[in-house]
Amino acid sequence: MLAFKPGEVVHLASGGPAMTVVAVEGELVLCTYFDREGLLQGYPTPLAFPHALLHAGAAPTPADDEARENNKFGYA
Repeated sequence: MLAFKPGEVVHLASGGPAMTVVAVEGELVLCTYFDREGLLQGYPTPLAFPHALLHAGAAPTPADDEARENNKFGYA
């Protein structure tokens, strides 16, 4: 299991905004993020997500997803 640390950027496996880890409490990863309007969410009470639902780094953009699929299937 990958251990997340405070300050790391993560995203939900299903997509969504990049979030910053503020703490880890057992299997829960506590995060904050900025919404589309630029407002900080998860402060002062961070949002808790099970470790298994998160991936390291920012979520891929739709263009990245399309390029990866094109390469996977040999399209130009």
